[in-house]
Amino acid sequence: MPREVASRQKASANTEYAASGVDEFVPSKTEKKERVTKVVETSTVIGQGWSANRKAPVVKSGDRPDRFETEIPEGGEEVLFRFLNDVPFASYWQHWVPGKGGKRRPYTCLIDDCPLCERGVRAQPVDCINVIALNKSDEEGKIVPRVLLWTLSSDPAKAVKERADSRRTSPLNKSDLYGVVYKNTDANGFNSYSIDPIREDELEEMGVTALTEDQVKDLSKGAYDKSVVQASTRRDLQEIAASLED
Repeated sequence: MPREVASRQKASANTEYAASGVDEFVPSKTEKKERVTKVVETSTVIGQGWSANRKAPVVKSGDRPDRFETEIPEGGEEVLFRFLNDVPFASYWQHWVPGKGGKRRPYTCLIDDCPLCERGVRAQPVDCINVIALNKSDEEGKIVPRVLLWTLSSDPAKAVKERADSRRTSPLNKSDLYGVVYKNTDANGFNSYSIDPIREDELEEMGVTALTEDQVKDLSKGAYDKSVVQASTRRDLQEIAASLED
């Protein structure tokens, strides 16, 4: 059984982690009504860079992705990782709408003439980036590198972008750059993320061996890309908007 790598503690927190919403777009086995979709030209609606600079929303569909955000615990515990991308490979804006039983579900925003925007439902930006997680080890204590999808909401996206904009930590995926990410819960109940850069020569102190170029190249074959995303349809959002109570 894999075990977690020992890590340091930064602070304490007492709220549960809120999922990013990517899994909500995977139809359940008991869901009878199929989602109506349409084929879109991904080269025109999905681009590199930050969501604030993009107009077209996209969302992961199909099999559930292995997500990095679910492995960042509360209370300031650090998670070691390395970026595979220098910028997000996909970005979109997302609405959260209450569904049956009061559970909120996410829907991508159309940006232009969006039915949910017209109903006053605010959208939030989301950015998707690939990372190599280095927080798990095998029974012999050897680190097992894994490619995970990090679905960034606004706060972690801000922390990542600060590193991307810094000369010392840019580009994010430079070969000798690693990082530790940790989150704490603010007094208002929201999670606050921080990322500290880790150089190769610091890894030895942490009991971790730096990845080789061949390892990174091999791991990159399992990275997520724009082929696994699709845009929501206007019909979907019109139906949801019409179902909302005034």
